[in-house]
Amino acid sequence: MKTFLQGAVMGIAELIPGISGSTLALTMGIYDEFVLLLHQIATVPKILLLIILRKEQWKSLKTLLKEINFRFAILLIAGTGVSILLFANVLSYLLHNHPQYIYAAFCGIIIASLIIPYRALDKPSWKEITIVIFSFLVMFLAFGLTPPKNENPSYTIMFIGGIFGITGLFLPGVSGSFILLIMGIYTYVIETVKSIATLSIKTSDLSNFLVFILGLASGFIISAKLLRYLLKHQYRNLMAFVAGLLIASIRVLWPFLRIEGEETIKVLPHQVDLQLLFAITLIALLAGTITLAVARNSHNDNASLSEASR
Repeated sequence: MKTFLQGAVMGIAELIPGISGSTLALTMGIYDEFVLLLHQIATVPKILLLIILRKEQWKSLKTLLKEINFRFAILLIAGTGVSILLFANVLSYLLHNHPQYIYAAFCGIIIASLIIPYRALDKPSWKEITIVIFSFLVMFLAFGLTPPKNENPSYTIMFIGGIFGITGLFLPGVSGSFILLIMGIYTYVIETVKSIATLSIKTSDLSNFLVFILGLASGFIISAKLLRYLLKHQYRNLMAFVAGLLIASIRVLWPFLRIEGEETIKVLPHQVDLQLLFAITLIALLAGTITLAVARNSHNDNASLSEASR
């Protein structure tokens, strides 16, 4: 049940532009297991290909399948799927009508989540501090880019978009949908999916979408293997990079907004109504406090498991 609820929380996060489920996986203490699962799934096609080429035996596939924690996978995926179905309309309404409150909650979560890389980077080196600053500056600038309009993207753009879009599944602080938005193909991809659902897709759009799917698959395999390697061999540097991403993502989730008709303008805290300022602050503090409690509990659980395994 716990894993199902963790999946549900990750599913809700995936519905919010600028935040990803992996951010909550990091906070809930299941990020390592989540990346391991994705790495194992990404390895299956490779082994199948080697079996077809007769460079590997079926025994290798059976061994890998035995290593996969299917209970964790099924419950996590089920929780994610159910929460997306249940909360998609609710969150869509809230984001359209009351974005300040949603962003306040997730801004609080992001700030509190920094406790994870903070713990990992006890007495950081100058190299790690540089990585934090570099990743923050790059992503802060990227999050501020005006999305270009690309109504007829090339195969190259769609393939690259697929590769980078899937990274939002792996990297805390980065939303796959926001990456597509920055590249100018988010609307095109959404409209293509809608046309597929209504069986009204054009041949050119279908071929473009297939290239996008190929990019997603390639990015999935590359990201899964790269993140697994970094977790095992470059953990502190990875956490430094993630810290910068988390801080930069606050630019997207900035809760102090003034709504003028159809336009939403980001303003400084003192420029919003006092009652709204109080509500935003309270929601952010509440979300942050809950996040810290969850992170502390996950940290204690992991510490207990490490102690028991000795």
